Amino acid sequence: MPKPIVRSIGLIASLVLFVHWAAPTAQAQTRNLNIYWIDVEGGAATLIVSPSGESLLVDAGWEVGDRDAKRIFATAQRAGLARIDYFILSHFHADHAGGLPALARLIPIAKCFDRGDFIEPANQKWRDGYLSVCGNKRTIVKAGDKIPLKGLQVDIVASDGRLITQPIVSNGGGQPNPLCATAENKPKDVPENQLMVGALLTYGKFTFLDLADLDWEKEMELACPVNKVGQVTIWQTGRHGALDGAGAPGFLYAIRPQVVIANNGPRKGLGGPSPGSEKARTIHYERIANTPGIEGIWQGHLSLLDKEHNTAESMIANLEDTADCQGHFIQASVEQSGRYTITNSRNGFSQTYAARGSSIAAQSPADSRTDAAFHAVSYVEAMASASPKAIAALKQYRDASRTRDGFVRFDIFEQIGRPGHFAIVETWRDQAAFDARGTTIQKQLSDAIASIRVSDYDQRPYKTLAVGPAPPSGNSRAISVISHVDVNQDPKVPVMLRRLAEASRQETGNLRFDVLQHTMRANHFTIVETWRDQQAFDAHVAAAHTRQYRDDVQPLTGSPLDERVYKAIE
Repeated sequence: MPKPIVRSIGLIASLVLFVHWAAPTAQAQTRNLNIYWIDVEGGAATLIVSPSGESLLVDAGWEVGDRDAKRIFATAQRAGLARIDYFILSHFHADHAGGLPALARLIPIAKCFDRGDFIEPANQKWRDGYLSVCGNKRTIVKAGDKIPLKGLQVDIVASDGRLITQPIVSNGGGQPNPLCATAENKPKDVPENQLMVGALLTYGKFTFLDLADLDWEKEMELACPVNKVGQVTIWQTGRHGALDGAGAPGFLYAIRPQVVIANNGPRKGLGGPSPGSEKARTIHYERIANTPGIEGIWQGHLSLLDKEHNTAESMIANLEDTADCQGHFIQASVEQSGRYTITNSRNGFSQTYAARGSSIAAQSPADSRTDAAFHAVSYVEAMASASPKAIAALKQYRDASRTRDGFVRFDIFEQIGRPGHFAIVETWRDQAAFDARGTTIQKQLSDAIASIRVSDYDQRPYKTLAVGPAPPSGNSRAISVISHVDVNQDPKVPVMLRRLAEASRQETGNLRFDVLQHTMRANHFTIVETWRDQQAFDAHVAAAHTRQYRDDVQPLTGSPLDERVYKAIE
C-alpha cells in the first residue's frame, strides 16, 4: 500500500499573485486552463497555460546541466507553446532560478517579473543568471500591480516585503480567522524565504495558490487577523512540502485547499528536516492530511526522507531516486465550470474534482459536509419478523431529524442476511446541534420499537477523521460495509486510515469511504464505505492498498477485523 498523504518578510519582497477569471473569447471557451507541475527534483517549475493560449512559467528549476531546462521545454512543447509569454522568478535560490539560462536557449521568453534588486552575496550567481536572460525585459512589481496574461486577470497581492492591504473579497478574503488566537508563529527565516513570488490563480470557481518558499511568519501575516486570500482549490506546498518552516496551521487550515500538490524531490521537501536538524519536527504529510476539507494529495516524488508518510502511489509522479528518475509531471486541466482533472503522467491515473468556489469562504468549518463535526453511529436489533415496522420507525426518526437545525445527513442500513439488524449513521453540524435536536424524537423512536427490539439502542459518538462527498442514492445493487477498528494508541493509525480512505475513493466502484474517530476513545474508529456492487467491494478487498493496510494495522489490534455488510434503506 502506498505510504501516507488523503482524507504557507523582513527586508525585501514577497510577491504573491492573484489571477481572476476574465471574460473569455470565443476561442478561449473551447479550451481549458492547464497547469503542469514539472519535475525538477525538488526545485520548482510550474507552467500555466491560459484558455487564451498564453503561458506563464513560475520558476525554472536547478542548473544541473540542462536537465531541468529540457524537462520544462518538453512540457512546453507538449502544451503547444512556441514561447513562454511571461516568466516569474519567485526568488533567487538555485532550485528556482538555476535552470533559466539554459531554458532561454531552448525557447524564447517574452517578459519577466521579479521582486526587486536586493540580493545576498551567496545568491548573486542566480541573480546574474536571471538578469542575463531578463535584464532588458524585466518588470519589478508591487502589491496591487497586474500582469496582463490574456484570459486571466493577474493581481499582485504582495511584493517588496509588503502584503496587500485589501483582501481578495471576490475569493472570500477578508473573513476573520479564528485560528489566529491560538496558532503557533515562528521567527522570520532568511531573507530569500520571505521574498517570494506566489500566485493565487482564479478561473471561475477554481483557485490555485503558489507561494513558493514563503516562510511561516509571512504566511501568518497573510492569514491573520483576517485571511486576505480566502479559501483555495489547489495549494502548491510551501518549501516543497518541508513544513517545519512553512504550512503554518493558522494559515493552511484557513485557506482550506481542496487538493494539495507537493513539488518535492526524493530527498528534498516533504518529510525533510530543517537545516541543522536530524529529522523533521512534525510529520509533514499528516499536517497536510489534517487540513479541513481536503480531498486529495499529489506528490512529485515518493519521499525517501519519510517513507512511511506519502500519498497513494498512484498519485505520485516519480517513485525513483534522482539518478533513475524519468521526470514525470502532474497536470491539472480546468474547465470553465470549475470541474478539473488531475493526471499523473507516469501512469495515466487521474481524478476529477469539482471546485467549491469562493461561496464557501465565509463558512465556518462546521458548515461543510466534509467537516461535519459530530457523528452518531447507533445499532439496534429488532425481531426479524418485525423488520418492516422497525424500518418505518427509523424512517420517522430520520424525517423528524431532518427538520432540526444543524442536521447534515442520516443513513439507515440493514445487515444483509440478518433482517432486523440495523446500523444508523447520523451527521450533525456539531455536538451542540445533535444535543439540541431534543429528546422527543428519540423517545418516539424508543416507544415505537420497544415491543419489537431484542437489543438496546447502542449509540456511539464520533468526530470526523476522513469524510468524502456524499454518495449518490438509488443504486439497488450498492452494498455498504461498516467496520470497527480498535487499536493500541499509535499516532500512525490515523495516518494509515486517511491513506486508506484516499486510495479507496480513487477506486472505480467506490461511492463512499468515511472514517470516524470515537470522541471519547481515541483508539476506536468506525469505517463506513459504500460500493457500487459486490464485485466492486471484492476488488477493493483484493487491492494492494487494502491488503497493505490490513497487514500494517493487524499487529496493532487486539481483535479480528469486525466488518459487516449492509444494504441502505432509502
